[in-house]
Amino acid sequence: MWYLKNLVWNKCIILCLSILVVLKFFLPPPILKASLNVETFDNGIRSLYLWKNIRGDGIQYANESGRDIAIFSSESYTTFPYLRTYDFGPPIISRLSIWASFSSNTTNQGAGIIVGDVIPEPGEYVNFDNLLFFVWPKGDGTFHLFTKLCSVYDPDCDERLQLINGVFEIQSNAWHNIIFKYDGGRYYVYLDEILKFETVATDRIISGISLGQPELVETPAIWPGFKVDTIVVESQEFSYLSQLDTRWAGEEYDHASEWAGTETGIDRWGCALTSAAMILKNYDIKNATDGASVDPSLLNSWLKQQDDGYVREGLINWLSITRFAKASKLAGQSMKNLEFVRARYDPATVSNNLSLGYANILGELGHFIVAHTDNGEAYDVADPRDVSRTTAEKTENFLTANVFIPSDSDLSNWLIALEPGTSASLFDSNNNPQTLDWQSEYITDTISGTSSAPIQTAYLPKLSPGKYRIVVKADYEGSVMDLYLYGIVGDYTKERIVLPMGESSYEINYDPSDMTNTSVRLMDTEPPIVEITSPTVSLLKGEVTIAGSLTDANPHHYWLVIADHTGKVVAGPGVVYSTASFVNQPLFSLKTNNFPDGKYTIKFEARDAYENKSDLSVEWMDITVDNTAPAQVRGVRILDHTGKDLGCGGAVNNRSIKVDWEDSLEPDFDYYWYDIKDITNFKKLTKSENSGDIRDLDGMYMYRVKAVDKTGNVGVASPWCEVTLDRVIPGAPGNPFTLPNPTNLLTQHWNYTESSDQVGIGGYYERIYDVLESNYLTDWFWLGKTLSAVTNLQEGEWQLDVMSEDMAGNRSEVSRSSTLVVDVTPPTLTNKTEFSGWYTAPVTSKFYFADPNLSLDYEVPSCETVGEGKARTCTTLALVCDTAGNCYSDPLVSSPADIDLSNPVVALDVWGSTLRGTASDNLSGVEKVIIKLSKPGESEVTVTALGAENWEYTIEDYVVGSYTAKIIAYDWAGNASQEITKVYDINATDSSASSPVDAPPTTPLPEESVLGTSDVVEIREELDVPEAVEPGEILGSTSEQSDEAMPTDQDQSGLYKIVIMVALGSAIFLLIFFLMKKR
Repeated sequence: MWYLKNLVWNKCIILCLSILVVLKFFLPPPILKASLNVETFDNGIRSLYLWKNIRGDGIQYANESGRDIAIFSSESYTTFPYLRTYDFGPPIISRLSIWASFSSNTTNQGAGIIVGDVIPEPGEYVNFDNLLFFVWPKGDGTFHLFTKLCSVYDPDCDERLQLINGVFEIQSNAWHNIIFKYDGGRYYVYLDEILKFETVATDRIISGISLGQPELVETPAIWPGFKVDTIVVESQEFSYLSQLDTRWAGEEYDHASEWAGTETGIDRWGCALTSAAMILKNYDIKNATDGASVDPSLLNSWLKQQDDGYVREGLINWLSITRFAKASKLAGQSMKNLEFVRARYDPATVSNNLSLGYANILGELGHFIVAHTDNGEAYDVADPRDVSRTTAEKTENFLTANVFIPSDSDLSNWLIALEPGTSASLFDSNNNPQTLDWQSEYITDTISGTSSAPIQTAYLPKLSPGKYRIVVKADYEGSVMDLYLYGIVGDYTKERIVLPMGESSYEINYDPSDMTNTSVRLMDTEPPIVEITSPTVSLLKGEVTIAGSLTDANPHHYWLVIADHTGKVVAGPGVVYSTASFVNQPLFSLKTNNFPDGKYTIKFEARDAYENKSDLSVEWMDITVDNTAPAQVRGVRILDHTGKDLGCGGAVNNRSIKVDWEDSLEPDFDYYWYDIKDITNFKKLTKSENSGDIRDLDGMYMYRVKAVDKTGNVGVASPWCEVTLDRVIPGAPGNPFTLPNPTNLLTQHWNYTESSDQVGIGGYYERIYDVLESNYLTDWFWLGKTLSAVTNLQEGEWQLDVMSEDMAGNRSEVSRSSTLVVDVTPPTLTNKTEFSGWYTAPVTSKFYFADPNLSLDYEVPSCETVGEGKARTCTTLALVCDTAGNCYSDPLVSSPADIDLSNPVVALDVWGSTLRGTASDNLSGVEKVIIKLSKPGESEVTVTALGAENWEYTIEDYVVGSYTAKIIAYDWAGNASQEITKVYDINATDSSASSPVDAPPTTPLPEESVLGTSDVVEIREELDVPEAVEPGEILGSTSEQSDEAMPTDQDQSGLYKIVIMVALGSAIFLLIFFLMKKR
């Protein structure tokens, strides 16, 4: 009937579900409910908030034998239904229950249930390597549980085989309840209430499930089928206990009446106790004897009954809690053991523990709380004394973070408890220090605020079996140390030791597999003292007795060997067991000739019955075995009185010398024998040198040395080392010279000839003398054994001094070069010919140079001007060099000179009692006009006309008669014009030869004379046309003229007049002739 009623509503429900399926894609992902989430598939999907993806084709919802179920089968050959939950958020899923039934038909395509932290999306390929758990069919149709996680009983399993074969099979065609439980970092998988598989610890957390197959295949597939009834998802909740609970608040905590007075209740002191009870309760660990759930009262009673339950004044021994859990599991009252880990507070570590499901007991000052969930910035906490305190910031000042981890590994741990002011160090059998992380612990009365006595505690997990040494230093007598030593299965030994003041040591023989073999005893801390009493010297030969002393309260054994330089044992008895001390006892006879000479070490060490050993227990003595004579002395050399190393075969000019050689490396060296040429074993020396004076006689001397060791072995003598005493100076070298000299080179190469000496020349010195400054430019400079020198002398006058030095250090007389002139300055132009006034011929300019080193065949350069004109110059290219090779090669230009090569021109325009005319000159100008005048009956006189270019002269006291005037013009250069001669008569009535224009002159005008001619022209009154002038040379021209002189302008003007007069006369004649004929 119930089924029929539901059919009535079936379509309505399906419609509503469809709407919800559509709407869910637009809603934000839900948060998993805090404690219980159930999907019943009652006529469809009932808890839509759980499901993220629904591919529902092929899912049928039905009631089968009272079960509301979902039937998963394929309606398509390429697709299978698929449901996928949202990813579950906090809190951690602690239990997942699935009721399902699986078919058994053969398939070639899988489908099933996936549970884990990686859930495929629809259409996504299933990578089985990434899955946490999945229930899936094999090819034969049988369903199995698969996982890569190994079993806790087979932690090294083959993951690949486990993915192929599965963990266990689930029988087909029957309903099964599959339960996944996460507890303490492990998964427990139950099938029908039977534990089938327990995993190793893992931090992978179930975050979702899926039903079906997400993949879409391209080819038709044979799909399996299965049914699902109810899915229950349970989240983990933390069970809270309060120390103030009235059921146990007034119960005496520990034996508080012995140390807390009258206020002894759990309500005041039980924070750590209650925190531990919450851990046990939440791990579902029950009382071993009756299976009762753990609370503070039950746990307090159990701890009080245990010798290791409480430490000192009410501090819980956390290691005893692991024994409680161990007993519970052995009794079948719980599923797990617990392993305790204490660490200093670190938020990252605490968060990691919480992610694995491990609650942490956080230690504050005098108080403890439990952190059970990480909510990001804070922890969800359970405070035993304050139920309202549910969160704690991660930045709070926590001191420790104690955690109990589900584990079946060994429970071997140590707890060491000391009082304040006491320190301890722990060492293993190899004397390696062990880390002790000390924490100061106490608990506080929650009401009065008073505290228990603080103590220091250190926990050490899983120490290896063996012997340990703990060294304790107490500030006062009576301080107590408590040792709690636990074995693998949780059995333990407790030792309380009352400490003396100061330092004491204890030996701990620890066997965690059988704690009956574990013991603690006070140690003898004083090490044995050893001493090698023989030999007393380190250099040994032959047979030597080794003796020694050993002092200790509990001797056990000593070790005596002789080792070579590599550490290899070559002799000695080795380990010798001896339980009695001894003094200077012979221990071994060492025969040194049984092994090679060399360095060895006698090693004498001891250890007492308590394994004490220190530097006092060890004495090593380095020895050298030497049965061989010393080696030949090497490096003999001779040094002169200045310390100069002459080697062997050198020479000196000073008698004081030192013979030196290398130190002998013989370990048993004693002294040297020093020989001279004439005497063997001349002197015994302990140092590797001998200083003294050679005999006062030039010649060669010889020395040698041999080493002697402490046993008297004499080594081979060194080769003779010679030295020659020579006090004769060497011959002087030849005078140095260099070419060219003078020179303009700034690098000079000098040469000189070799000196002679009986012991040989060692080399030469040079120095430079500045002739002009009369001082030395440099001091003596060592050139070495060379017959040349190079200098870099600047301009000046220099001399080079050279002297030789022989092998004995004697120096020759000085040889000096002739003066070297270094001249880098070319000759200097100091003067040249200067000109003034006018010159009538080309002039020569000379150029004068100055230089201290002008060559003897030096010629003064010169040049001659060409042509005429104002400021004429000439240029020449002259190479003027001095004897050093410096030359002046610039062009030479003369001073300017005025040159006038042309004669002036003079003309006589008027004659009579006054002579008047003109004169001209194109360059220097007319200086003067000279007249040579002959009066009638008188001698010729010379007068100077007034004026130059326009000149005149008036005859004083003239008389009537015939006159002769010769006119010559001079220019400023001194050139004279052609002389003009005029012969004329002065009548009684004449005042001048010229006539007014309107009256014909009484004396005819003279014709113009040719300028520049040197011929005398006679002009007579009777002639109308002057006589032809003989051709003459035109002055100032450099070209030749034709044989006949060209007429001048004055000549041409006279011709023109004649022609005109002839033409005019001819015309008049023709006119008269024509008129007469016409008549």
